[in-house]
Amino acid sequence: MVHVSQTVPKVGNGNDAGVLDAFLKGDANTVFSHFQSQDHQPLMLAWAPDKDILPNMMMQRFYEAWSEMPGHDENAVPNVDDFDVFKFRAAMGFMVYMDVIDDGNDFQFRVFGSRIVDIIGFDWTGRLVSDLPASPSCRAYLLTCYRAILQCKKPLYTKHRLRKADAAVDWERFLVPLGDASASVSRILGLSIPILVSPEYGQGDHSSFSF
Repeated sequence: MVHVSQTVPKVGNGNDAGVLDAFLKGDANTVFSHFQSQDHQPLMLAWAPDKDILPNMMMQRFYEAWSEMPGHDENAVPNVDDFDVFKFRAAMGFMVYMDVIDDGNDFQFRVFGSRIVDIIGFDWTGRLVSDLPASPSCRAYLLTCYRAILQCKKPLYTKHRLRKADAAVDWERFLVPLGDASASVSRILGLSIPILVSPEYGQGDHSSFSF
C-alpha cells in the first residue's frame, strides 16, 4: 500500500492540470496525497494492467469482453457502436456507463448498476458526476479519473476508500474507454465493486463479488 500524507488538501472540481498530469503519468504518490481527506483515501492506480492482476473474475471477464471489441488498429479505442451489452451482462449490477459531457467538463450516468444502488442507497442514473452527494475530495478524484481516461485512452484500475463513523468501504473500479467515429472517447464504461472493511482496517472480513 502507498502511504499518503495526513495533510488534508484543498481540492476543487478535478480541473487541476498538475494533478491530472500526475494521474496520466501514474504518479500515485502525488495523486493520492492530493485527493486524500478525512473520509476519502485513494489506494491504488494502474493503467492498462495485466488481466491476471485484477482482483476478481468479474473484472477479468469484463476486461476480456472489452478487449475483444473490434478496433481499427492495435491502439484504437473500441467504438461505442460495437458495444454489445449482452457480452457484459454478468457484470450489469456493478456497471457504470457514462456519457462525456462538454469535452470532459462533466460526465452523465446512462447506467448506474442496481447492486451499487443497493449498497449506497440511491440511484444516480441520468445524473451528473459533479452532483454526486460525495465529499469534495472524492468527487474531484472521480472527475479526474474520467478526464485522465479521455486523454490516455487506456483501461484504468483504481481502488479508493470511503470512511464512515463505524466502518469503511473500499471501491475497486475498472474503467475502459469507448470511442466515436472521430476516435475521441465519447463514453466510459466501468465496474465499481465494493469491499467492506471493518473498523480495524485490514483485520476484519473482506468480501468481493464474482460470478
